[in-house]
Amino acid sequence: MICFYALLLACSFLMGCGTQPIKGSGTLAKKEINVSDFYGVHLKVPLRLAVEVNHKGPLPQILEMASDDNIVEHIRAVVKDGTLNVDFNTDAKIFSKMGVGLSTTANEVKEVRLEKMSKLILKGKAMSLTLSLAFNSAFVGESYQTKSVHVELEPLARASVCATEKISGKVAKGAVLIVSCGGDFGSVSVEDGGEIRLLDEP
Repeated sequence: MICFYALLLACSFLMGCGTQPIKGSGTLAKKEINVSDFYGVHLKVPLRLAVEVNHKGPLPQILEMASDDNIVEHIRAVVKDGTLNVDFNTDAKIFSKMGVGLSTTANEVKEVRLEKMSKLILKGKAMSLTLSLAFNSAFVGESYQTKSVHVELEPLARASVCATEKISGKVAKGAVLIVSCGGDFGSVSVEDGGEIRLLDEP
């Protein structure tokens, strides 16, 4: 399993409003919880998740978390209708000194939805993948090989994908789609200021 210490964000973030803010203690803590099988991921808050896909059979469905010791307890992960939903169990503003990093394994991931400032890293293989990335979110998937990918990138979103056959969808202004594996991306609609880039380009 991917070491979650490498997943911690270098900077602080905030979210929520109306209640007393929670400021990270700066002391690293980790936590593990069991989760049900899932094929979709929805990150609703600014954090970083790594998922390694393995098709060799049943996997231990353990989600590892790491953050400030007074923030890790507020991370909530629930599988509903086959989707792993991750958010916080509080409406308070959260200021993390350590960042928030999570990691797990799955047999398949074929649907991804990222809210603003969240990040997902996928490794492995799948037949197809659908991506929906909100403002300033990021998907790292050049090590996740699929036959086809459909992308919907909002402004300033960034995604790297590996599709061997076809890539479709839309890239908004300021968003960047990075393509590897040689798939056809001719049907992707790109707004002015959006960009499609090959993986070996700067």
